[in-house]
Amino acid sequence: MIKRGYKALNGIIRGIKRKIRSRDKTGNRKVLAVFIICVITCSFLSRAASAILTPYIETVTPSTQPIEHIVVMDGWVKADREQQIYVQGGFLIDEIYVSEKDHIEPGTALLKYNVNTLEEEYAEKGQQLHLCELQRADNWRNRSNRDQAKTDMEAYEVLITEQEDYINGLENEIEQERQEREEAIAYEVEKINILNLSFQNQLTRQMEQAEINYYNDLITSNNMRLQQLQTESMLLQNFEASGNKEELLKIAESDLERLQTELDDIKMDLATAESGIMGETDVYRMNTEIEGLKKRMEEIELLVAADGIVYSDMEGEIITVNIAAGGYSADTAAFSVTDSVSGFYIDADAAEEEVKYISEGSRVEVMLSDNSEMCSVSSINYDVKENIYRIRIEPEGDVYLPGMKVLLKFTAKSSEQGYSIPIEAVRSDRNGAFILIVVYKKGILGEEMVAGRVPVKIQDSNSSHAVVTGGLTGKEQIITGSTKPVEAGDTVRYRE
Repeated sequence: MIKRGYKALNGIIRGIKRKIRSRDKTGNRKVLAVFIICVITCSFLSRAASAILTPYIETVTPSTQPIEHIVVMDGWVKADREQQIYVQGGFLIDEIYVSEKDHIEPGTALLKYNVNTLEEEYAEKGQQLHLCELQRADNWRNRSNRDQAKTDMEAYEVLITEQEDYINGLENEIEQERQEREEAIAYEVEKINILNLSFQNQLTRQMEQAEINYYNDLITSNNMRLQQLQTESMLLQNFEASGNKEELLKIAESDLERLQTELDDIKMDLATAESGIMGETDVYRMNTEIEGLKKRMEEIELLVAADGIVYSDMEGEIITVNIAAGGYSADTAAFSVTDSVSGFYIDADAAEEEVKYISEGSRVEVMLSDNSEMCSVSSINYDVKENIYRIRIEPEGDVYLPGMKVLLKFTAKSSEQGYSIPIEAVRSDRNGAFILIVVYKKGILGEEMVAGRVPVKIQDSNSSHAVVTGGLTGKEQIITGSTKPVEAGDTVRYRE
């Protein structure tokens, strides 16, 4: 292509030269001719370089056809009247007597436990039960001791209060007697002083010596009594009450001290008892454990009596066996049993992003080995506990058996309105989603193809296409691929 362009350029230049020579031979005309030739040459070279650097693009026209969503998941064939047989968990299994598709009825032997391990566990559970019952008895005894200690504390507190009141009464009586004696001494002292004063007054008058001696003797006697009263007054701080009140007070104080000591002992007993009492939650847990141990031991007793054999209590066909000889039984179902004439259904679990393309009545392709058929979804229910959706499908063929695994393929057309374009055509940046389309604009050397930006909003998408809305008419040529990175405003071209 570039060689043909050079030939065309040489032809144009030679034509210009001939015209210039034919019209004018002057130097100015030659200069003008050279300038024109240079401009044309530069333009051509520019276009040639652009042809080499310009990316080649691939485009598509947007479609109004809706896109499809395909959801593939596993499903399991189940019986309508499937029942589960549970056995005691945690026991070693010696032998299993039934297998899948076997018909069982009440009284059919299902499995045999290892009797030795049953007896060992029975002994172990018996020890645990004994310890739990001892612990519960200790708790009851501590509760009884606590209640008795509380009763004793209340009684002793009453006794101590009464004893304190009795002591206070004795002390008040003794004090009252002391005050009465103090008042009596003061009264007698005052009386003697008055007498002495009277006797002194008598001595001032004329009297005989015998009478003077008499009064002096009286005054001397009164002074001696005053000294006795003064000594007695000083001894009142160690006053002893009449009768045996002092002894009673000492005995009462000793009894009070004894009562206080015994009360302290009771408080220690109370603290010890309370420290050994379990909380309500622990008591409930312990009682539950005791009941569980008793129930477990009863189960083991029945199994040992039956030589470790477990028998069926229902009739039907074994669908699945979920335990194995040599292993331990679990709390989950050991056997699944059903009546084969009850019919089957297909069960599948779906997440929220999957179930939005599935609804009741949806058709689904059910694939089993080399066979497949179209079936219908009969119900969709949300399991809150598991946070999944349960899908039930009604099979239409007769090639299914309980426990089979099948592959499910759901196909749903999008309900979103807009234009369908290949997913690789959609781009995005901080301003949002957009596409690039082919735009024609005029340049110095003619019309050129450039990439134009068109903002879009993605309404729906799958792995290959997207439904978008925006400034589209349906006639645009949308860029889906290029030999080099393309940005809005870049020159582009189609492959030749």
